[in-house]
Amino acid sequence: MFEDDDHVEVPYNQDLVKAGPFRDYCNSIPELIPLLHSLNEWKKLRTQMNSEGIKGVQPGLTCYVNLRAWGWDYYSSIGLDEYLTRHYVVECRYIKWTHKSNKKKIDLKCPLFGQHFEWSAVDVLAYGKVFELDPSMILVDEVLCQRFPSILENV
Repeated sequence: MFEDDDHVEVPYNQDLVKAGPFRDYCNSIPELIPLLHSLNEWKKLRTQMNSEGIKGVQPGLTCYVNLRAWGWDYYSSIGLDEYLTRHYVVECRYIKWTHKSNKKKIDLKCPLFGQHFEWSAVDVLAYGKVFELDPSMILVDEVLCQRFPSILENV
């Protein structure tokens, strides 16, 4: 999206990766950071980050996880309005450290979906550090699920 709100699809390529605005955009949305690296670079960086442990969260914290975390096939099949440009988030809660001694994994609960996940440092960085709703986000709750029942059917 450009400053004038114009949307243009551009194929991913190395020239795009080198462009300052693209880099700034990817750095502003943590789940896009892998796009700034080659596959081999990202694998090494991911391994390093996970070995260093989880930072910035603790059991008891509530976060808002983007529905895109459940995968593109799921997200694109729901039928949400403006799903390409809006941020649909679901409330989740950090429950406990999987291994208290090294803090490399943490359990996350999504009450709306009735799901539990064991997240690593990379998972937390990509999807688990939004602690407040902002005006650009749409909270996925029971009311929204009534309007779009496929949210709960396909998860």
